[in-house]
Amino acid sequence: MRRVWAVSLLMLFSLPVLGDGPAATIRFLSQSEAREALTTGAERRYYARLQLPEMRAKTGLALQNMTLEAAREQVREAYGARAEEFSADEQAALRDIVTALQPSLRTRAPLYARTPWVFIKVDATIEGGLPHTRGENIVLSDALLARVVQVRAKGASGAPVSLWNLLVHEQTHVLQRHHPELFANLYTQSLGFRQVALAPAPPWLIERNVVNPDAPRSLPAAFQDLSALPDFVRAFPLQDELFHPNEISAGLLAAIITGSGIEHPEHPLWNKTRAWADQALR
Repeated sequence: MRRVWAVSLLMLFSLPVLGDGPAATIRFLSQSEAREALTTGAERRYYARLQLPEMRAKTGLALQNMTLEAAREQVREAYGARAEEFSADEQAALRDIVTALQPSLRTRAPLYARTPWVFIKVDATIEGGLPHTRGENIVLSDALLARVVQVRAKGASGAPVSLWNLLVHEQTHVLQRHHPELFANLYTQSLGFRQVALAPAPPWLIERNVVNPDAPRSLPAAFQDLSALPDFVRAFPLQDELFHPNEISAGLLAAIITGSGIEHPEHPLWNKTRAWADQALR
């Protein structure tokens, strides 16, 4: 097993890391810009798909004695109201992480290196405090940013690779949204999925739908416990977030690009994904 790890890591991560090249483009939206990005334009459609149970879970609002449309409007207003300003320390910490990432991105995934990093800060009550994306923006909670600042304040020689992994994972969702055809080839040719057209969902299923903010689009579908399907679980080296190819591929690509989070390195899907990335992410 030790030998397999060594060989696999050498195959995946022995690429040279170039030190020279253009700097990353990084933007931090102000509170007013973030409010607009989260609640207007194309992003307004996000709220039109939300159902009461998930709205309560994602915001902590009671949403009692009101129509579904009124609840959606209250939630939309809450997302905008809970946008926050980045502090100077938060901006500096994120800049350090992205700047440290840039040489690896230029070498292993140049498309990432050319893509702007646009950040939004929100209160931790939004989306359960989990990092996510909306449009071209990576949305981070104040609680997560506080931890990032603490790490930087300790004076470590560099950001933990786990933070690299997190940001690359989220930036992958931005790229999935911008380049759906590109990633469709990864899903069908490498990951083994088939693209199908879904029949209209019945009302009882629509009411239980959960909208993933990282998905390019959301369609209701029948649910099954995927962990109970051994063949499906064995098809992927990472066991987290197997519920959608967007999440599966984000986990794989973040691990490949950062070198962090490699599990079952002997699994053939690592090299299949690496081969796709070498061609598609130039």
